[in-house]
Amino acid sequence: MSGYLAYPGNKADFYNEFGGVPDHSLGIGNIFLIAVVIIVIAIIITAVAFLTTTTQQTFIDNTGLVNLDLLVDLNTASTECCVFQGQSVPNETYLYDTVNTITYSLQKPLNINTVCDTFPATMQSQCITNNTDSTGAIVPYGTFDSQPYYQYSYGLASICGGTPPTTACPQP
Repeated sequence: MSGYLAYPGNKADFYNEFGGVPDHSLGIGNIFLIAVVIIVIAIIITAVAFLTTTTQQTFIDNTGLVNLDLLVDLNTASTECCVFQGQSVPNETYLYDTVNTITYSLQKPLNINTVCDTFPATMQSQCITNNTDSTGAIVPYGTFDSQPYYQYSYGLASICGGTPPTTACPQP
């Protein structure tokens, strides 16, 4: 018998003494214990992950403040609100100045050269000057109802093609 220790008694005495041959299979109790340990470890890892994650606050200096007093006042009788094509209600997204024939927008244009290309050739350099600061950044041109507006195009914008000359802006 190589690899085994010899028991001096017989097999029956061995079973009586030690309770039989040891069982190495996993019982239901051991499986339950392993499952509980895995669940506890998962809960601990999740708790540690939640405790170590923090809300990251980002502070941005607001350099986009605009002094509305320095802008051209567009609250005049010649300024009318755009009525989008296919609609009957005016809105303040775009304004049309009937005297200067310029459309203004609440949205900042992506490229001031694209805007100023709609102006007559004699007015293009003045358009760029009016709509940029000393660093070349696009700045608002006028104010309407305490909101800054940017020049959008020369003439009535095609999106406002249905704007009649008597379109009044909605009152707040």
